[in-house]
Amino acid sequence: MGRLTPKVTIELDRPRTLSLTLNALIAYEEKTGANLFAALQESNTQMVAMREMLWAALLGDDPSLTLEDVGDMIHPGNISEVTEALNHIIDSSMPENQGGGDADPFPGTESGQPEDTTSD
Repeated sequence: MGRLTPKVTIELDRPRTLSLTLNALIAYEEKTGANLFAALQESNTQMVAMREMLWAALLGDDPSLTLEDVGDMIHPGNISEVTEALNHIIDSSMPENQGGGDADPFPGTESGQPEDTTSD
């Protein structure tokens, strides 16, 4: 039997469930013109991309959501939790043989703080 679609629950305006199904990936691609996994390879994923990724991942929970609805759910008080949930759902959705989860798609946010590589 195949793997079940990974899901992550997050508290936004209410408890919401994130999942990256094929339909979510297609919706992201149709809305943005970009492949979600290709977008993750960019080193400078921005707030617009975060909102688009969250929107696509929430479509299984509520297909009527708009980008604006999702943008209204994200604020400075929960941005770290949103980032962590997105990182988790992306990591758990990646095929095991591709080694998903090594890169943080949202560098510079609390969960993706760059390491100090300078030496004393």
